[in-house]
Amino acid sequence: MLIITNCFLPHNFNFKNPTPFIANYLKVPQKDVKSVKLHKRSIDARNKKNVRFCLSFLVKLNIDETEFLSNTTLKNVAVFNEKTYKLPTSKPMAHRPVIVGFGPCGIFAALSLASAGLKPIVIERGADMDQRIRDVETFFGGGKLNPQSNIQFGEGGAGTFSDGKLTTGINDERINFVLNEFYYSGADESILYNSKAHIGTDVLRRVIKNIRQKIIALGGEIRFNTTFVGFETSQNKLTSVLVESNGKTETILTDTLILAIGHSSRDTYRMLKEKGLKLVAKPFSVGARIEHKQSWLNAAQLGEFSKCEAFTP
Repeated sequence: MLIITNCFLPHNFNFKNPTPFIANYLKVPQKDVKSVKLHKRSIDARNKKNVRFCLSFLVKLNIDETEFLSNTTLKNVAVFNEKTYKLPTSKPMAHRPVIVGFGPCGIFAALSLASAGLKPIVIERGADMDQRIRDVETFFGGGKLNPQSNIQFGEGGAGTFSDGKLTTGINDERINFVLNEFYYSGADESILYNSKAHIGTDVLRRVIKNIRQKIIALGGEIRFNTTFVGFETSQNKLTSVLVESNGKTETILTDTLILAIGHSSRDTYRMLKEKGLKLVAKPFSVGARIEHKQSWLNAAQLGEFSKCEAFTP
């Protein structure tokens, strides 16, 4: 498979049938192009008079690709070396692993362990997605705050209500794994190739619920409205965790515990400190969110192309 990078194309480019462009670009007959797949898409708005797409394509040819590369003078065509991430395998464990928190970290920890056949138990103090949404809407409507089920706590974590972009500055093979899991669970295919991948809050809620069902189907267990309140050790090794639900405390035997609790579980951090665990503060950071009308941002970035639907779907 070949990859073609840095293809600058206009807003009216035919994404549904890119084969004619690819054949012409590579200077081969269309019959020699076996398949074309959009790999990456971004917007080049440096020239407000000529806003365009910057595209990368994955191409399979019906001819010998090695021979083609040896004869072409195109500098931006190369063999595509795909980075793939495979979940690790594991031997059976004496006890089921326990994960505390069902935000992004907890979700993918549970998915990884469930895929390895280890049947994790997830402890989440907040409610499932549907109940959590009702609790948040009740609070925004002037009702009481549910301290255990709100924007901070519950299925999906704090990011469920942030409608954020899926961007990162690192180059890691696990990124495609995560994006593909979102796509398989109901996100739009565009997150696989847009440079600023974006699911959207409403779609994300459905995606998270689908991933939860996958974890359960693989043998995992999700316990909502359940709080991690302590743990027990023997000879400096974990032997069990204590959880509380509906006023009752339960002991779960385990020797593996993943804390995916986020930064709002202050009572959990306090309990861990009191139990003698060493806590190390991360560097101090501050975030700010400034909201503008989308039309303002489009005008600033795209100039006279700000109303072009291809750039502002």
